[in-house]
Amino acid sequence: MCVTEMMVIPAVVAVIDRNGMPLLILPSEDKFLLFGGMVQAITDLSRTITGGEIDHIRTSNGIIFIKPISNKGSFLMFFRDIREPERVQWIAQLFHNEVEVELDLIIDGFVTESDIKRIESKYSNFIRIVQEIGQKILELREKFVLLYEIYGELVETILEKCSDKMLLYYQDNLHLDVESIKRRKITARSLLEKIDKCLKEFENQLRKIC
Repeated sequence: MCVTEMMVIPAVVAVIDRNGMPLLILPSEDKFLLFGGMVQAITDLSRTITGGEIDHIRTSNGIIFIKPISNKGSFLMFFRDIREPERVQWIAQLFHNEVEVELDLIIDGFVTESDIKRIESKYSNFIRIVQEIGQKILELREKFVLLYEIYGELVETILEKCSDKMLLYYQDNLHLDVESIKRRKITARSLLEKIDKCLKEFENQLRKIC
């Protein structure tokens, strides 16, 4: 997923039961209105998603990502004014990795007010880290372009190694491997650490040139 465009954060994150009733809404309950009349379509689609995948629905004003939870409900993440799911799917997958255990508790009804507060705090921290990831990938791309002019495709190998194959270069841009994020249950913090590692490696390479 291309991550060198302007950073986008979700307008609302929610957990709904199989009837479409909200059990958790972030950052605030009034944001649930952004789903409008899509709740029935969301619950219908969630029943057809197989293999634990995150699917999506395009709406008139954005994209809603949907992940079924134990056939009892769904995890939702809405991005306003986004038309291409590839731009932001990595964010939806990252946050799902962060709160997968809590989502099961919420959908089963085994959650307290303190649990909700903890999830809200985790979400706020997640958004901060995602914004930092976006900024640092922009820095990384600038250094990548400089090194590519000198080393050519060798820089792609350096990128894959320092990011543990989380970041790839193709179609003239940097992309995050969402399948690896899902399969390895990568968190936002661990992804940021890999990007920091790449930044240091690229800075070292540039110092050698200068």
